[in-house]
Amino acid sequence: MSKDTQLYSIKDFSTMAALSPSAVRFYQKHGVIQPEQQPNGYFMYTKHDAFRINAFKMLLSYGFSIQEAVQLLDTEYDSPSFLDRLEEKEQHLELELVQIRHRLKMLRHARTMLSGQYETFEYDDFDTGYIARVSDEDNFLVAGECKEEVALMAESLGLTRYVRILYAADLQKDDVYWKPSYGMYVPEKEAGMLFPEGRGNLLKVEQGRVLKYTRRINRARSETRASYQELFSYMDGHGLAFRGEVLIFPHFFRLDAEANDFETVVVFLQ
Repeated sequence: MSKDTQLYSIKDFSTMAALSPSAVRFYQKHGVIQPEQQPNGYFMYTKHDAFRINAFKMLLSYGFSIQEAVQLLDTEYDSPSFLDRLEEKEQHLELELVQIRHRLKMLRHARTMLSGQYETFEYDDFDTGYIARVSDEDNFLVAGECKEEVALMAESLGLTRYVRILYAADLQKDDVYWKPSYGMYVPEKEAGMLFPEGRGNLLKVEQGRVLKYTRRINRARSETRASYQELFSYMDGHGLAFRGEVLIFPHFFRLDAEANDFETVVVFLQ
């Protein structure tokens, strides 16, 4: 430190930097500044400490964590490594923005459903998506084939959704009870953000025209063929035929002691 560098007590420094003394101590504790300790035990601060705090706060405003911002403080700002970190943060924030939009959409949908203002049957165009399979009916060992994808998708709820998987052949059997497979679903655009290097371990569901059948029912009854009679009757009455895939999206409201929930059955149409 040069001899002409002005030193400030914590009281004067906090006033100069528009900070409380406790905030100054916070920055000191986390290594943002390293003030010089005098023989009397007091710390003295310089204007350069204020500059570092301002740079640190700017990094926080970019979305970096405290630890990340401290690490970046001493990185040359025009270096490739610093620019790479900015790019990584930009991609992360873009993903968060998409996730927030999805959550808002889900919240609005939940309010609509809980207020009873939903259509039992409605048509829609379903975009291409991907499923990380967690089970093959009751066999959950298949989850090991894509455990990394499942873990990432579970951390990204809002972008992804839990799903039960059926096929038209399952619903057309004479069996009283059927066993669905379980998985996690993500639309194609979001899959590209989560898995930029490929989605080879995921099951692809092609886009298509669908019929959405929304109902309030508990899990045990949902897995009986008889509970789909309303769907079968609607499809027969409107001349509709299964394409093959049937996806069931539970909403997990668990509204009463009987574990009744809302679920949306997505039927891909020929």
